[in-house]
Amino acid sequence: MIGLLRRQLRDQLPNPVPGTVVDAIRGELVRGIAVDELVGRAERRWLEHGYESDAESAEGPGILRPVGVAVALVRPGKCTSPRCNDGQDLDTGGICRTCEREAEDRRRAAEQPVQGAFLTPVPSGGDEDAPTPHAPAQRSSRQRHPLANCDGCDHAHRASTPGKLCPSCRVKQRAVSNA
Repeated sequence: MIGLLRRQLRDQLPNPVPGTVVDAIRGELVRGIAVDELVGRAERRWLEHGYESDAESAEGPGILRPVGVAVALVRPGKCTSPRCNDGQDLDTGGICRTCEREAEDRRRAAEQPVQGAFLTPVPSGGDEDAPTPHAPAQRSSRQRHPLANCDGCDHAHRASTPGKLCPSCRVKQRAVSNA
């Protein structure tokens, strides 16, 4: 099986091949994964995880931990089903039902609103040594003006005095006076 891994990876593995790589391969074969399925998994992950570009990169450091990469290529995925091969059911060739169900659960959980933190009241007492809470951010000294209706179009806008023109009407008025 090690001979079926990519040459760029095989060349970087120590000789003899470490037991962690051999044990990962053996564990999958004992679990009932066929050699061609395991080779397909390793090849797919080699491409999907970008190890190929790391190995062939002239600028980068290449593969820094070849033993870890070899184990990552052959170990089982995160699915709890023993017959799952990266989302594919080995018995039917279809989508793994466990992965599908977990994806649906994640979608449902994402749709539910996240509840905020509960605030607990802090007792106020005469304890002078107690830390003081942070003061709220200071508002700008500029006060917001109340809404007023525009004299030109009667739309509501913020004005320092009632009856002034809204920004749109002021632009129109300037254009007319400049013409």
